[in-house]
Amino acid sequence: MRVAEYTLAQLAQRFDCRLLGDGETRIVGVCSLSPGRRGHIAFLASAAYRRSLGQTQAGAVVLQDADAASSPVPALISPNPHLVFAHLATLFCPPDAIVPGIHPTAVVDP
Repeated sequence: MRVAEYTLAQLAQRFDCRLLGDGETRIVGVCSLSPGRRGHIAFLASAAYRRSLGQTQAGAVVLQDADAASSPVPALISPNPHLVFAHLATLFCPPDAIVPGIHPTAVVDP
């Protein structure tokens, strides 16, 4: 299985976000804001989690412009961090392919 890897600059362009910080930061997956994970991207969309932003170990975060100055890590700035994070989750964790068919041992109760 090949792991997808993108720079933060590539993700900013792909999802129409403003980049804050090092665009060469490599991202290989998504994570929660707390505790976060190196090489992964998290998001902040609620004031209730601002405290976690200062302590995150995530490689980058997606957040609104109002929270940009508080970010200790590179960031993607978006008016809708939830939506961007949903797209990121789909990019890094695509759904499993569904193979249509009927299993040979399947039975239907009459």
